Amino acid sequence: MNRISISATRLKLDQILDLADIHGAQIIALQESNLKDSTYFKNQGYNISRSDRKDKHGGRLAFLIRDLTYESIDIDCTNDSDLELQGIKICWRGKKLNIINAYRPPNNKSLPSDLINLFVENTIFIGDLNAKHLNCGCSANNQQGLDLINMIDDSGFCFLNDGTPTHSSYSYATVEALDIAFVSPNIFPGCKWSVLGNIGSDHLPILIKLDARQPAYKDRKKFWNFKKADWESYASSVDSKINKNPLTNDVEFDWLTLKDIIIRNAKNTIPRGNFRKTKKHFIHKSEPLQNLLEEKRYLLGASVYLLNL
Repeated sequence: MNRISISATRLKLDQILDLADIHGAQIIALQESNLKDSTYFKNQGYNISRSDRKDKHGGRLAFLIRDLTYESIDIDCTNDSDLELQGIKICWRGKKLNIINAYRPPNNKSLPSDLINLFVENTIFIGDLNAKHLNCGCSANNQQGLDLINMIDDSGFCFLNDGTPTHSSYSYATVEALDIAFVSPNIFPGCKWSVLGNIGSDHLPILIKLDARQPAYKDRKKFWNFKKADWESYASSVDSKINKNPLTNDVEFDWLTLKDIIIRNAKNTIPRGNFRKTKKHFIHKSEPLQNLLEEKRYLLGASVYLLNL
């Protein structure tokens, strides 16, 4: 998700709305929006749902929504004063879909453990938590990144990030994947992630497509093919990474680092696969049923595009 500070980057709102028009986005998620209280979008075809911090240092979050019925989510899961959270619900595939927008400034504090309470079925979580992790495409891990990976592992959620950098630091000449999106496993197959071109911010805009129609899968089981594992490379790479990450006085940090080393190297040296049986959509070409099928597709909803800025 991309953090665009309107005032800091001097981007005009028209640029954001034009980008949404080009890609057909129905929802725009903003972190550190710095929107003024007087900002009004009704006349541009958008409704606005915003979360403004009371203190002057707040970054502010906002959703811009058009052509969709939505309702706000009352989030009360943490007392972390640095973490900003905002949520809305929309109808997708005939069910309620939760979209959580989040921002946290860079610091060395752990993520609040009760954040995992938001990781429930039919949920997409987007934002900039300044959580760095190699799995997302960052150059290194930080405490927030390790905390987040641990929560995602425990909840079974799936990253949409494909490793593409989303943030450039002009001061340090580095690129990271700070803008993240992860979803509950039941909606993961219907989501598509892509990073768009620069529009004048140090964060790149991200487009997420939520497709209303997809094949249904059942009996899907993943497995490790240990017979084809390259054990020599696995042992060598694990030993090398462990030697480069000496133990600290923080047992939890050391455990998460070790787990990350083992899993990442296993993925690189042990082939994986999955058994799955597909169940095709019911298709009936009977002419009298065509109108009913069209009405069904309309009620389920068309593809939703979520633009994260």
